[in-house]
Amino acid sequence: MISTSLLPSTLSSLYLTDAASAAFAALLATPLVAAVDKAIVQLSAGQVASVGASVAASLQSMARNPLKFAARPEFLLVFTVYFLTYLSANFAETYCESADLSPAMPKLAATTVTNVCACITKDALLARIYSGGPARSVPLLTVLLFALRDMMTVAASFTLPPAVSSKLQEKGLAPSPADNAAQVLCPVSVQVLSTPIHLLGLSLYSHPSLTASARASSVAATYKSALAGRAGRILPAFGLGGVGNRMARNKLREAVKRREEAKRK
Repeated sequence: MISTSLLPSTLSSLYLTDAASAAFAALLATPLVAAVDKAIVQLSAGQVASVGASVAASLQSMARNPLKFAARPEFLLVFTVYFLTYLSANFAETYCESADLSPAMPKLAATTVTNVCACITKDALLARIYSGGPARSVPLLTVLLFALRDMMTVAASFTLPPAVSSKLQEKGLAPSPADNAAQVLCPVSVQVLSTPIHLLGLSLYSHPSLTASARASSVAATYKSALAGRAGRILPAFGLGGVGNRMARNKLREAVKRREEAKRK
C-alpha cells in the first residue's frame, strides 16, 4: 500500500495512473464487446440473421481499418462505458486508501452507479443508431429493463463470486482457481436470465406496435443467438479488462512509489 497523506503531488500522480489504467483496460475490453452489442441490436431489429454474422463483419472491418473502426459509434460508446467504470473503481480505491477507509463498499457503489447509468445510455443510443427506421424516443420501460439487466450483471460480478468460490473450494478446487472460475462463471450464468430482459427492452423500441404474443415470439426466436453473444462478451468485459486494469495500475503505482522514495532520499 502506498501512503498518500504526505504529498498532494503523489496523490495526483496516483489519480493519473488510475485514469491511464482505466483507459488501457477499456481499450482491451472494447473491440469484441462493441461488435457484440451492435450485433444484438441489429438481431433484435431483424437486420441480421445471427449475432455471429454481424460480429464477424465488425471484426473484419476492424482488421481492415482499425482507426476507422475505433471512430464508430459502438466503439466510442462501449469504450466510454468501460473507461468510466474502471475509472470509478480506481478512483474510489485510491481515495479510500488516502483516507484510510475500507474500499469495499465505496468501490462497489461507485462502479454500480457508473456502470448501470453508462450502460443504459449506451444501449439507448445504440438502439436509436442501429435498430433501423426513424429515430424515436426510448420508452421508459426499455430504460427500466436495461437497468434491471445491468443490476443483475453487477450483482453477479461483485456479490455472488465469493460464495460460489467457497462452494468450489469445498469441492476441492484451490482458492485462486476457484476465485477466477467464480469471477467468470457468475456473470456468464446470469446472462441466461438477463438476455431475454435485454431483448424485450430492444423489442419495445424497435417494434413498438407488436402484440404481446408476437413480441414473445420475437424474443424467443433471437434468444439463443443473443445469449451466445452476451455470454461471450463477458470474458473481455470482466476478464481482459479487469486483468489489464489491475496489471497496468500495479505497474504504474510502483513507478510512483519509486519516485516518492527517491524524493525522500
